[in-house]
This record gives sequence, structure tokens and C-alpha cells, in this order.
Amino acid sequence: MAAVAGGRDADVAASYAAREAAARGTPLELVHVLRPGTARPAGGLEEVRVGALRRAQQVAAAEAPLVPVIPTLLSGPVAESLVAHAESAALLVVGSSEEAPTDPWRPGALSSVLATRAACPVTVVPREAGPTVVRRVVVGLRWPPHEDEALLEEAFAAAERWHCDLEVVHAGRAQGSRRDPPTPRGHDPGWVPGLTALVEEHLVVPRRRHPRVHVRVDVVRSSPAEALMDSVGPGTVLLVSRTSDASSAPALGPTSRGVLHLARCAVELVPARLVHGPR
Repeated sequence: MAAVAGGRDADVAASYAAREAAARGTPLELVHVLRPGTARPAGGLEEVRVGALRRAQQVAAAEAPLVPVIPTLLSGPVAESLVAHAESAALLVVGSSEEAPTDPWRPGALSSVLATRAACPVTVVPREAGPTVVRRVVVGLRWPPHEDEALLEEAFAAAERWHCDLEVVHAGRAQGSRRDPPTPRGHDPGWVPGLTALVEEHLVVPRRRHPRVHVRVDVVRSSPAEALMDSVGPGTVLLVSRTSDASSAPALGPTSRGVLHLARCAVELVPARLVHGPR
């Protein structure tokens, strides 16, 4: 499912979502929401002449001509309507919000609200993302990874769909005395004894489920956002987890906010308690 509001953001969302649907072998639903007070076009959906929705259909057809496209027109508050409609979606794709061009990740911006509140994984595609073909999947692993099973399964499945390698990145600061000299930032799997081996242990089950996926584990002395930004590039999709807290005012964590603000590639946020069912 892709949310389309018009402009370049809608184009990148429709393009990425079309390729994702082709990789999954599923139809693509394109959703446009009419704001309250907007007159709904007369006639059936086939006769609707909503420019953003029609443009998104053209973009999707050009990107993946064999993917069936389902155009959907909703009416109501934009964010709330999309969150409710995505309850049964496998993935929600959205472009960086046009509502706050200087800071699309401020609380209340459309992309921020969807990334925070949708029950399904949400992929945010910035305008600078470049090619829609994914050539590499990077996943940021927390520690302890007690709720990252869903994230890892989503990452392995994505790498298998796109026929590409998977890089598992864990970043943190070594614990030491305050008198110790600053530890230089860099890639060093031995900076905490046994940590890489513990990460590998956590990958045993998804490796068994997806034996064709080639995996690289990278343990880095750095802040998580910095380490993940160093690992991504053109043609990359970056996966990070977010809590699926049912509180009235959920918020993205510092790592999620950081990568969404800095990344120039697609970023998928996976609910920590996501339960995978049939695709």
C-alpha cells in the first residue's frame, strides 16, 4: 500500500511501492485521502479524476507494468485515515512529507505520524533515494535484541525478495573507566569480547529460514545513527525497529529519528511486536 498526496513525494512512493509489490508478487493499493470539507468527485472510482491518484497509477504502471494496481479514495483526516486503512496492509510506503519541507520528522508531520502509529511496517522514501531497485539491505540491531525477531525476519525476507546481501549492524560504546582515553570510532568486532558471536547466535533461526541470504555482521564503536549512515548508500533499504506502544502519544526513538532525518535511502520501520502471517 502506498500513500499518495501529490507531487514528487507521491511519485517516489508509488515507484518504490510498485517494485516492492512486484518483488512480493502482490497487487499494489494506491491510497489518496480527501481532506475534510473537500468535495468528493462524482461517479464511481473509475471516473474519479483526482490528479494525484491518477499520476501515481501512471508511475506505478511504468515501474512495474505487470503489477495489478488498486486505486482507493478515502475521505477524512489524512493521517488517521491512512493509519486505519493500513491495519491489514503488509507494508505502507510514503514519501517524505511535503507538509513540513524544512523538518519532515517534526511531531505531526504526515510521514512522522505514519511511521510512528501504523500497525504495519512503514517504508519512508526520500526524494533523493535514487533507483527503486534494492541492491542491498541493511538492518540496525539493538542490544540486547530481545524484541528484534520481527525486525530480523523482515530484513532476511527483504534480502531474499530482492536477491541481495544483508548487512546486520550493531553499534554502541564500549563500557570503561572515565579515566580511559576516548575510544576511536570504527569497525572492530572484538571491542567487546564475544559480542559478535552473540549477534551470530541471534541469527541462527532466520539464517535457517532463509539459507540463500548472504549475511555480514558488523559490530561498530559508534552511535547507532552514525554507524547506520556509514553503512547505507544508493540502492540500499535500511530497516530499524520501533516500539508498537499503544499509548496515546507514541514517539520515534533517537536512532529512528536520526536515520529518518539523515538517510538518503528508503528506511523501513518495523513494529517490534509485529506478528508475521501469510504474505
